[in-house]
Amino acid sequence: MSALLLIDIQYDFLPPSGTLAVPDGLSILPSVHSLLSLCSPSSNTTSSVTNENSKRFGLLALSQDWHPPGHVSFASTHALAPFTAVQLPASLHKTDAEGESLTQMLWPDHCVQGSRGAEVEESVVGKVKEVEGASGNGLKVVRVKKGYVKERDAYSAFEGTDLDVQLKEHGIRKLFLAGLATDYCIRATALSGVNHGYEVYVVEEGVRGVAEETSATAVEEMKATSVKFIKLEEVQGLLL
Repeated sequence: MSALLLIDIQYDFLPPSGTLAVPDGLSILPSVHSLLSLCSPSSNTTSSVTNENSKRFGLLALSQDWHPPGHVSFASTHALAPFTAVQLPASLHKTDAEGESLTQMLWPDHCVQGSRGAEVEESVVGKVKEVEGASGNGLKVVRVKKGYVKERDAYSAFEGTDLDVQLKEHGIRKLFLAGLATDYCIRATALSGVNHGYEVYVVEEGVRGVAEETSATAVEEMKATSVKFIKLEEVQGLLL
């Protein structure tokens, strides 16, 4: 079976008013809607990725950044400027890292728990509700929140969540990713997916990055670890 993973399509990552808006982030929404149509038995057959005999995703997962006030990734927590890189103890992220350090990028405050900026974009929410309510649809919908520990950042939708358990319980073998941002949470989730033994695909029209240079580096890193980048029109033929 195949799963659609929608990563962090939240208001704080979207123009025009997101505190950490990804450039051109809104442009992914039509592709995300088309992917969601492959979750429903009542899909519009005129979609560029569907036809009368198209297969469907067996599971839909949505991730959200869900940070408490004063989160370790916030520049304001450290009284520094946003987009400053600092060294923090690696023990914040793993238990066997005594004496080691890691580089933490500091961001504007974003996706604070309970805030408007932490909410999933409304058209995506509406489409997901439509899919969930489809008559006779056996689709499993999973929602995961990450980065909720004040002292620990989390880019991957697998980190600190039960996503892997849910995927394996439902026999998922292929993951198709869309969302934000290519160079951070898409990258981390895709690499985690490979490490957990899944076949991972990133839908090119369904992702955007924070910066061109870091996105290009992330794409090369993902490709080097077997992550495949595909066009929206290719999705249907790859579903299990």
